[in-house]
Amino acid sequence: SMPSVKFSRIVTFSSEDPIHKADNVLSQDGAKKWRTKDVGEKQLSAVIQLDRPYKLNAVDIGNNGSAFVEVQVCRQGQNEFKVLLASASFLSPIESRNEQNLCRVRMFGADKLNKEVSQEKWDQVKVVCTQPFNKHLKYGLSFLTVHSPTVDDESTTRSCTMKKLGAFALKDESDDANL
Repeated sequence: SMPSVKFSRIVTFSSEDPIHKADNVLSQDGAKKWRTKDVGEKQLSAVIQLDRPYKLNAVDIGNNGSAFVEVQVCRQGQNEFKVLLASASFLSPIESRNEQNLCRVRMFGADKLNKEVSQEKWDQVKVVCTQPFNKHLKYGLSFLTVHSPTVDDESTTRSCTMKKLGAFALKDESDDANL
């Protein structure tokens, strides 16, 4: 499993249900949901502050009634968001209207993300949910998890190097034995 990036706080949000609040996204475990305050809202969005800047190479999204979810990123203080994951479909119009499969989970690897954007480090993530097909539904997310190749890179690099050296050493000894 890839290390997941730590969320530190919600910077802003467009809407939240009194029970299913935006802060619930910070838990990252899907135990609590975040939903619109009202039915028929055009869009639901939140900006999440990460504990430090990260390169981002995967996104896991647990839906809660959204038809589309997009993930954007920014560096604190620059007000320009860039698209990391272009609007991804979670519910068809028919599923939306019938309120079926509302809690689908999708995992997006590096191949699904904007390559240029995923090469840089970001410390804010903006998630944008929309549900144009059902105006009678409060919608949002069950969870959002963002992964980074750099969360634990120092320790993994060290252990890999040691293993490699060990393998070379063993190989040399066996080569000597064959002579």
